[in-house]
Amino acid sequence: MKNNESIKLPNFLFWHLGYFLVKIFLKFKLRLKNENSNFRKIEGPCVILGKHQSIYDPLIMGVSSYPRRVNFVGGYSYFYNSFLRILFKLLQVIPKFQYQNDILAMKKILKVIEKGGIIGLFPTGRLPSCGVGQETTKSLTKLLIKMKVPVYFLNIEGAYLSSPKWAINKRKGEVHSSLCLLIPKEKLINENLDFLTRLINKKIYYNEYDWQKKNMIPYKGKNLAEKLENILYKCPNCESEFMTKSYNNHIQCCKCRIDLTIDDYGFFKENSFFESPLDWYSYQERKVNEEIKNNKISLKSRTKVYSPNLKTQKIELIGEGIVELSKNEKIIFIDSLDKNNLEFDLKNIESLPYRAGENFEIARNMNIYKFVLENGQEAVKWSIAVEQIYKEKTKSLS
Repeated sequence: MKNNESIKLPNFLFWHLGYFLVKIFLKFKLRLKNENSNFRKIEGPCVILGKHQSIYDPLIMGVSSYPRRVNFVGGYSYFYNSFLRILFKLLQVIPKFQYQNDILAMKKILKVIEKGGIIGLFPTGRLPSCGVGQETTKSLTKLLIKMKVPVYFLNIEGAYLSSPKWAINKRKGEVHSSLCLLIPKEKLINENLDFLTRLINKKIYYNEYDWQKKNMIPYKGKNLAEKLENILYKCPNCESEFMTKSYNNHIQCCKCRIDLTIDDYGFFKENSFFESPLDWYSYQERKVNEEIKNNKISLKSRTKVYSPNLKTQKIELIGEGIVELSKNEKIIFIDSLDKNNLEFDLKNIESLPYRAGENFEIARNMNIYKFVLENGQEAVKWSIAVEQIYKEKTKSLS
């Protein structure tokens, strides 16, 4: 869908036929246990906010809201995939530039509400690196207050363990979901912005490993550690970086040869370093934060840069060269031919959406720049560094 197209409700026939196929798929693929008893009685416009754990979350939301049709809000970059573009047109997904004030997207969202429809939103806008939810911003709360409709919440548990961001092979265990009223219309009108934002953040936060400790559901599959090195890049023993490699259920440092094994429950088998991938990831965040505070953070990567062409509706190569993090202040791209140098101020970048082992993206001025790294393992450190720098800058201003 082009951003200037009018918005409608999802295609009636496609939605209802798709429901039965998706329901069967989720039952056998994820063993979804969907507790949904009251939503069929809901009438009129509303918003559904969901935890974002896996690529299957929109399917879970669609099944949970049935027979009502939902207009999802999706990242603009997905619309440059030819298959997804056709699918999203049938579903009337609203394109939005992430982490930007997208006026056209806001107008379409409000138009759906005017028509008595449902907006489906995942407030964090991106998948978790390691099974922990992120916070949303006050801009979302302002939009909800402007809509003045009931806000429902889709709770999802177990989806990250079934389909981690970094993994190639999916696991079969259980996924639990439930839908409930989060904020009545009256509360949106009477409560203040800060209170409502805290309420939303409290609901959308999750820690899959804490949940798993209480439930201990096996998530079985093949090669459970494959591609785990794309988020766990720093060895806790020798502290070398980008020397980790995975095989079968193991992740190993190629320099000092420490070897950790992941089990069917998502935890590392007994070792002296970490209980879970989340503990290892948190260790990396602490180390990056130390580098930032000591002014020792240094990132430089060989990369190709791609950006959307609005005429062809395709992602096209616009440059090739070096991308560098400059003194905690800017991201600078130097094109090898000096044709398309780029500069991004870090004070305007809250986080870097990234694809584990491949790339990271920066959105600016209603455009997207995709940096496909020569060493894809570096993408996660770029993401961690930018988030930690933003947190430090925000902390210093408060």
